[in-house]
Amino acid sequence: MPYRAYSYRLRREVALLDEQEWSFVDVGGPIDEVNALRASSGTSLSEAWQTYRQGNVRTQAMERYAELTGDQLGHPDEVFAVRMQNYGAPCPNCTRPFRTPKAKLCAECGFRLPTGKVAGPLVPPNIRSA
Repeated sequence: MPYRAYSYRLRREVALLDEQEWSFVDVGGPIDEVNALRASSGTSLSEAWQTYRQGNVRTQAMERYAELTGDQLGHPDEVFAVRMQNYGAPCPNCTRPFRTPKAKLCAECGFRLPTGKVAGPLVPPNIRSA
């Protein structure tokens, strides 16, 4: 079950996907997609990049995300903002996740971690080990 948390990139709470869920949604990186588009349709590189930029290729990932979570994304590029491994642990002060696992400062409340410490990865409470 996806974990709901605030996304700074999307500016709202969304369902974040762990790596197993992400593997179901992810349809490959931009280079893989453009190469697959070129191979299947025989288009030129510039035409394939134009099709990719229009968002047609990411539609499948958006549909898979909606199927898995019940949430709708507004734009194909938003798929990249729902991967849990890109976020840091919850802030001890405001509980919103740090922007990245390497963050030292909470972007929401300004809480600063002690010198030499970083946020670490976001791990949902039901998965944490004792």
